[in-house]
Amino acid sequence: MRQLFAFLCSTLFVSFSSLAQGQHSHSDTLYKIYSDGMNPDAPYFPICGYATKDGDTVIPFGKYVGCFSDEFVHFAIVMTDTSSTPIAVNRDGDVLFQVQWAYGEGWPDALTENRIRIVESGKVGFANQYGEIVIEPQYGCASAFSNGTARVAYTCGIEKIDEEHFRNTSEHWIHIDLNGNEVDGNEPREGP
Repeated sequence: MRQLFAFLCSTLFVSFSSLAQGQHSHSDTLYKIYSDGMNPDAPYFPICGYATKDGDTVIPFGKYVGCFSDEFVHFAIVMTDTSSTPIAVNRDGDVLFQVQWAYGEGWPDALTENRIRIVESGKVGFANQYGEIVIEPQYGCASAFSNGTARVAYTCGIEKIDEEHFRNTSEHWIHIDLNGNEVDGNEPREGP
């Protein structure tokens, strides 16, 4: 009986500690919801908010101009006005970081291999699925992660592919792992 009581107490402690630290579980997931009509300030965005799986609205319609994340676990990607860069916000509405636009798509980057490209002062870095910055913004450009590595460069150019698409170029691409460690050297080729 004592062991059961100790187990229950420790389980409750871990659960409350996780919540206090902002670590939400998938059962706490919020889902994007839409209102009728389009946003009057941004006619290309429907009016949106976030609700629980039971339909209880947690983030009201219109708090953000645009809601890019379909699910809100630890952070959501939103826009606060039509001229802004997409940002990641936590459940309290605190801005965690700016999110890089996906190359040539007109849509913010998404988590790939539990990493998302972020931007600060024109430099690119990476955050993880919990909204923690794991690779400080330092690169001129970066690809998304694939098979545990991303291509990054400190100096980049932009090449127009067609009327709507562009790609980054560099004379010195470096591959990094999920922790930002260099895994191989110079690779002169076209970028993402």
